[in-house]
Amino acid sequence: MKQLTVPLVVAHRLRVTLGGRTALDGVDLVVHEGAHLAVLGPNGAGKSTLLRALRGQMQPDMRHGGRLLWRAVSAPDGGVPVSGQRRHAGQTDQTGKAGHGGAHPTPGLSSQTDAGTSAWADSIHGVSWQDTIPASGHVHGMDDAPLTGRALAALVSAAQQEQHVRRGWNITGEELVLGGLFDTPMPYEEPTPEQHARLAPLMARLDAHDLMHTAVPSLSQGQLRLLLVARALIRAPRLLLLDEVCDGLDAMARARVLYALTQAADMGTTLVVAAHRAVDLPECVVDGIRLHAGRIVARGPATSLLASEETHATPPPGIDAGTPPHPDTDTEECSGQSAETSPRKVGTPDTAHPAPPDRHAGTRPGARQGGGHDDRSDVLPDEEHDGGQDDILVLVSNATVFVERTPVLHNVDWTIRRGEQWLVAGPNGAGKSTLLRLLAGEEFAAAGGDVRLMPRTCGEAARGLMALRRHVSIVSDRLQATYAYDVSVEDCVLSGVEGTIGLYEQPSPEEHDRAMYWMDILGITHLAGRHIRSLSTGQARRVFLARALTGSPVLLLLDEPCSGLDDANRHALLQTLGTLTRHGVHLVLVTHHEADIIPETTHRLQLEAGRVVHAGPWNPLNGGGIAGGERA
Repeated sequence: MKQLTVPLVVAHRLRVTLGGRTALDGVDLVVHEGAHLAVLGPNGAGKSTLLRALRGQMQPDMRHGGRLLWRAVSAPDGGVPVSGQRRHAGQTDQTGKAGHGGAHPTPGLSSQTDAGTSAWADSIHGVSWQDTIPASGHVHGMDDAPLTGRALAALVSAAQQEQHVRRGWNITGEELVLGGLFDTPMPYEEPTPEQHARLAPLMARLDAHDLMHTAVPSLSQGQLRLLLVARALIRAPRLLLLDEVCDGLDAMARARVLYALTQAADMGTTLVVAAHRAVDLPECVVDGIRLHAGRIVARGPATSLLASEETHATPPPGIDAGTPPHPDTDTEECSGQSAETSPRKVGTPDTAHPAPPDRHAGTRPGARQGGGHDDRSDVLPDEEHDGGQDDILVLVSNATVFVERTPVLHNVDWTIRRGEQWLVAGPNGAGKSTLLRLLAGEEFAAAGGDVRLMPRTCGEAARGLMALRRHVSIVSDRLQATYAYDVSVEDCVLSGVEGTIGLYEQPSPEEHDRAMYWMDILGITHLAGRHIRSLSTGQARRVFLARALTGSPVLLLLDEPCSGLDDANRHALLQTLGTLTRHGVHLVLVTHHEADIIPETTHRLQLEAGRVVHAGPWNPLNGGGIAGGERA
């Protein structure tokens, strides 16, 4: 006798178009209760769109869009017959393989056939469309109303986090989490005593008690992500959709989140998780699908699919083994000119053999350009220098920073010298992102503090906001979220010339060439006409990296630059960053993954609760790694 199982969501020939582009193309998928699923694939494959569609936030196309059905939350757990028998955690099948959280074995999985096929014979759970949906197209307890999907499922995603950052509402962490009970940004009605009683144990499980009374705008990206996870869990959804849920979390927070998700799965919540790293998958998620260009192209064990993806990873278009710059053009010096009048661009790239359109302002005058990998003479301080003022690039003195009247940084003293590449480490909430925003001129030191940019090639020390924006570029989740205009990718990249939000002047031919050069290097030329809000998180991250590099910065600030990037793009980016350091660019990098630290890193600054507890040379082989970091 066949056992009954419960389909929570059914997608049949699902097709979704965004901005005139097909994001999902003929997807057939049945998510069964207890059958946790990993959604894998490269940037732009359609993972985030699929998760939004599974929640009812993205509708199928009006014509030939297929169907989406959801199980009503109040419906009895009726079921449909399936071939095979469900396994529970720890139970073995005839092959001797253990199951997790009710997931089914995945023998004989193959790539998706024609997108229009209605028979899903190679289903990950051994059930075809006909087995799930009878010829009438109706299933007891299921309907196609998007509100049913929103009542059934909760979602945690980078796009959701960006919405909260853009709103900037001055609500507390407690209000944010309680809003999850009603699927609203904040609680518009009073929770019942029973509902409110769920809050304390949940926050204790995530070790987030201290965030309950903190204003959301003053939270770090990792802290906000932690609260969004709590917001999703507090309603105990039957289906939980997680889009790169661990991005921005330190190792301790990541472990707590994964444990809480495993507990939720044990209590009956079904997980669908989009991820690029195996360490970001809860233990109960053993099966997966891989998307490419909006189609399911493979099904199987999640770890095998991830390993296959890494094996076949290729650099994005325009990246030649991660080594873009070939600086063989003549350049000028801006020595002796003020920071306000120093030129931002010199030379014109050779289109046949492109070189960076600019020599970066941090390069030593007269240094040989284009040396081999081991030639670091153009970035390391001269041996004869005694560490005097000539070598100082950035000087931070007694800087205290308040965000929403909350002190986030306390009396920070920090000197960055020419040739130094810095890692800024510390747990979530330590003040790392705030420190980078201070260097970028997006935050200001309180009275008595000072931030001074002192590029040797640009004469006088630069304190003004315009000087900072002229010589410093930043890439961060916050900038990506708060970039106010949904402009084209090309215009967004061009806005990096002056560090503006939006494009206010017609770019010169040289500036346009420079922007196109970096778009080509980062493999986003084909996205030039797309609007930035139509991009995946990983695609948008590469756009903002190109924007930062188009400004030819002396100092490049990178706050979790690999967030949202697939394996191929991550490796290509890290190789490119390493090359940039050998051509005069100075980096300050924030990351929670030791695998994302480039070998060219020379120094580490450790922050704890907004205070500098260590600043000095970085030695990863002598206990100098990321505190609580992850080697993944």
